[in-house]
Formats: sequence, structure tokens, C-alpha cells
Amino acid sequence: RGSLNDDFAISISADAIPQVIPFTVTFSASGGYTKQFNFSIALGLRLLLVDDDDGSVNVENYYTNALNSLGTIYDIWDHNKKGTPPASVLQNYQAVIWSCEWAFPSLNADDRTSISTYLNGGGKFFLSGQDVAWDLGDLTGTEFVASGGASKTFLETYLKAKYVNDDALNGSLQGVSGDSIGNGLTIIRNQPGRASINQYPDVIDTTGGSVYSFKYSGGEFAGRGGAILYSKNYKLAFFSFGGFESITDSTKRV
Repeated sequence: RGSLNDDFAISISADAIPQVIPFTVTFSASGGYTKQFNFSIALGLRLLLVDDDDGSVNVENYYTNALNSLGTIYDIWDHNKKGTPPASVLQNYQAVIWSCEWAFPSLNADDRTSISTYLNGGGKFFLSGQDVAWDLGDLTGTEFVASGGASKTFLETYLKAKYVNDDALNGSLQGVSGDSIGNGLTIIRNQPGRASINQYPDVIDTTGGSVYSFKYSGGEFAGRGGAILYSKNYKLAFFSFGGFESITDSTKRV
């Protein structure tokens, strides 16, 4: 019961995913009057998807398909064409998804500087890719060698992960009970477009306040980390087992 001068409010959680939400409002009055209005509201600032594969095996459609299915608002930055997105660009977005696929360098010096600045400002960051931890943290990693070890410091300080091994020798991971992403999920991973001899799911440990989201469920590294989360001065999800695209079940990816 109300009048033309009454307002109604919609309350949205601060942690809601940026997306377009459809609404249907039905007005009714005595005498059998009814009228329905359909409208949509865009939630929050946009997401930025950084497409940082090398262009030979393109995987951005795995991300865009999932985002589109959720009605999410997002922009795409093509790293191969435009280079590193400056921190001033990243800071325009509520969250950043950075897809490395299996490309080297995974995160170069300019990337690390931009990401560090964004995270220092309290950003929300989802990073996924095969061999990112190896590249940054192993003594033979492309970026470790090029940076004189500075990339390892970035891995541990900003990505909140310690590199353990280049290959878990296992393609199955179990989500950690109670985890905001992994809870109840068992996933099989396989980096698409890559041969069986080019499957290298990294093994990582937590550090600096991060927690496990997924752990390997078999083999020599059973119970060791394949993905971590961090949620203190900024929010981070890091999939070291491979890119988001390596999750073979499309429903589970969404």
C-alpha cells in the first residue's frame, strides 16, 4: 500500500559481483488494476579482463563466456597489442582478472610494478596461469633470471605464495572445506591447446596471511597447494595449477 510519492530502496552487498541485474516490479491497486515494469540496474564499477596470453593459444573466450553467463560488466585489455595496463587504468576498476595462459614472461617488470601499485591501493585481483609461480620463483624461471630474483620477492610479497615445484604430477584438485571458492568443488585440470608433455600445474605454499583454496588430491604433492586466497589489505585469488581455462568442467568454471 503506497502512493506516487513513496520511494523504495534496493540494498546491495559491498562484495556483490559487478553485473547487470534485471528487476521486475509489479504495481497493483484496488479494482483489479495491475501494471508490471521491467528494468535493469548495473552494479558497481566494471571488471577488467587482462588478456595476457602470447596470442598463439588464445583462451580469453573461457573468461568472457563465464562472465557473459553471469551478466557481468567488464572491459578487455589486450596485453599482446597494448602492453602493460598502467596502474592508473587498473585503479578505475573494482576488480581485475589477469589471464596469463602459458606465456613467458608471465608477469614482466612493468606488469609487476603496475599490479603492486594496484594492490597497494586495496585492489581485488584474480590471477591465473600455468607456470606463473615457476617463472617468478624458480631459479631457472625466465623472469627470475631476468629480474635477478626480484620476481620471487613479488611472488611472495604480493601474490602471497611460495613456489614449491614445477609439476604436481596430478591433474585433480579438491577445494578446501569452508573456502569461499573451493568449498565442495573437485576439479580436473588440463591446460587447453597444450600437449600432455606441456602440462605443468605448479605447487605452491601459503605465506604472508594467505590461505589454501584448492589442494592437489593425489600423487607426491597430495595436500599441497594449487590455489590460494588472500583477504586483508587487498583481495587476491591466485590459481597456480593453471589458467582458469584449465578447469575442464564448464559448469564448475562458472
